[in-house]
Parts: sequence; C-alpha cells; structure tokens
Amino acid sequence: MHSIERLQQAINTQLQQHTARQQLRTLAANHFAQAGWLDLNHNDYLGLRYQRDWQTRVWQRCQELPIGAGGSRLLGGEFAIFQQLEQQFASFKNAPRALFFPSGYAANSACVPALAKALPHAQFFSDQLNHASLIDGFRLAKIPAAQKHIYPHLNYTALEQALSQSRAEVNIIITESLFSMDGDTCDLTRLDALAQRYRGLLLIDEAHAVGVCGNDGSGLIAAHHLDHEQLISVNTCGKALGSSGAFVCGATWFIDYLINTARHFIYTTAPSPWLAIALQEAMAHIQDQPQPRQHLVILAQTLREKLRAAGFDIGTSDSHIIVLLATDAEQALRWAEQLAAEKISVGAIRPPTVAVPRLRLSLHAALDDVQIERLLAALHKTRVAAR
Repeated sequence: MHSIERLQQAINTQLQQHTARQQLRTLAANHFAQAGWLDLNHNDYLGLRYQRDWQTRVWQRCQELPIGAGGSRLLGGEFAIFQQLEQQFASFKNAPRALFFPSGYAANSACVPALAKALPHAQFFSDQLNHASLIDGFRLAKIPAAQKHIYPHLNYTALEQALSQSRAEVNIIITESLFSMDGDTCDLTRLDALAQRYRGLLLIDEAHAVGVCGNDGSGLIAAHHLDHEQLISVNTCGKALGSSGAFVCGATWFIDYLINTARHFIYTTAPSPWLAIALQEAMAHIQDQPQPRQHLVILAQTLREKLRAAGFDIGTSDSHIIVLLATDAEQALRWAEQLAAEKISVGAIRPPTVAVPRLRLSLHAALDDVQIERLLAALHKTRVAAR
C-alpha cells in the first residue's frame, strides 16, 4: 500500500468515527441574502456587511490603495492606513494603544504566549468555556500544569478560592466578556475587583461584545467602566464590525512587546489595506448610528422572554446570542434540519465544541417582530413534530 493510501485509510477511519458520533462537519450555504430565508447562523450582528452605502464609501476610498499589503508589516507591508486605524480603534476603546492582527484567532493565540514569556512564573486562570483560540494560546505557551488553572464557567467563588492560594507576583485572569456558545456575559466588575485584590491582570476577549454592547458600542469593558490602562483586550472585527481581523488593546509598552515577540504578527502577511478602510467606515457607522444595536438589545430580550415562557431551555443566555439546549447531538441536528425546511438557517452546535448540544440563535439588527414571530412558530412546530 502506498503512503498516500495509508493516509487516506487513516483519515477515512477518523471521518467515520466523526459520523458515528454525529460530529461530522460540512460546509453550509450562506442564506443571509437569499430571498425568503431567515438567517440566524452568522455573527454579523448589525447586518453591516451587506449595507450598500457602507460598501460604496469603502469602495470609493479603496482605489487609492493596493488590495494586498505585499508582505508582513515589518517587511514591506506597512501602510499609514494601519496606524491611523489603530489610533482610531484605541480611541474607540478608550485604550492607550491598539495593534491590528489578521484574525481574532491569531490575536488570542499570540497574547497568551506573550504573557507567559514575559512572566514565566505567573499563574494563569482561565474560564472553562473560553474560546478555542485562547486554549490554543495555552498550548503554544507550554505553561506548566502547576501554573494553569481552569475555573468553572463564571464561578467567581471558585476563582477567588484559587486566586487566594496563589503565591505568584502576578495572576493572569483570562475570560470572554460575552461567551460565544452560551450567550451569557461575564461580570467584569466583579472580575476586576478580584484582580485588584489578588495581584491580577485581566485579558478579556471582547469578540462578541464589541460593536454591540455598551452605550457607544465599544463593548462590555466600557459598559463596566473598567480602566483599559490596567488590562488587555482582544477585539475581533469579524462579528459586528462586518469584516475580519482583530485588535489587541493595551498599554503602549505591551503593544511594543507584541510587535517584537508575537509570531502571529511578525511572520504573516499584513491584512489588506482595503480591509483597514472598511473598518474605519464600520467604526464611524457604529458610533453615528446607535439605533441598530438598541433595536437588537430589545429584540433579544423579547425573544428570550418568549422562549422561556414557551418552555424552551435557553440556558444562561442574556444577550443577542440565544441557545436552545438539546438532549443530544441527533436532536440538535434534527431541529436544525426541520428549521431549514422552513427556510430558517440556525447552527446546530455539538461536541467537541460544546459539552451539551444546542441550537445557536445568532440575532442581528436587521430582524423585525414579524420575523421573530415566524421563528417562534417554526420552533413550536419543530417541538410538536419531535413528540
């Protein structure tokens, strides 16, 4: 048997195991712009990416710059637009400085190893449900088991107990501000108090909050009135900002340190200058038009109340991300298929991404009350059909 055949055989065996566990993933069509479809399967929370006026403004400005950066920012790929964008985003977040990364995954994966390298004797405390990119950051950092603590999801009592036992000079607490697969939010005020009491430093992933949460849309850090001089945040642009990329925000000395040590920044081609223009326009849009995010807050609250009243288990969701917990992966897949038959696109999230299978309803500002009632009717029909 040839080597390539052995590889194919090994991979086919693993894919069969995925299929048997109801964990096989396939690429699904994007229904957002298709007539008649209700798409709750994406993270474009403000519906920005399809807005023609935004696209037109971006296109008009893009013609002065190349579509590709041509290299890493340290080797031929630096443009003035990147520094302008970083200054604007830092101001948006009320942070000293920002650094633009190609993706949120890269930014999160870079920050944890950077902190571990700078503070080799620090203790790390990470929420149990933190994103895979943060988990991979730990793997890349090769932090010894004795210095790594995974605390139960949003369990501040357990976290404080673990912090109180630490003798490290610095305790690094890592969390998402809004958790992507449960739709619940972190009590950042309480977390900040623990950090101050126990020599802590916060690293906060704002991926699903930036652009949506807070009076100005800058996220939950501002909503909790935390001082960005005393923490580090990662802010993904592929959700409410309608594009891609991410910003790490923090002190000037930390950003300088990332530029010099973060392999995810140093050894990759810079993002497209066109993307930088798109993000400038996205920030202006978010700051100038608060109505879409205000509408989204009300819409999400209304739907959560109606789902609970109807007897659906939505877990601890308290945001525009609402989950419907299922008994097993097969049920989650069946629900998603039945909703698709009604032209409603919803993600069925299964292990290993989550421990408990679920549907993930990702609400966006383009929805209206009529569509919410259509969703509720379809969910009721799906539940009746399962009996």
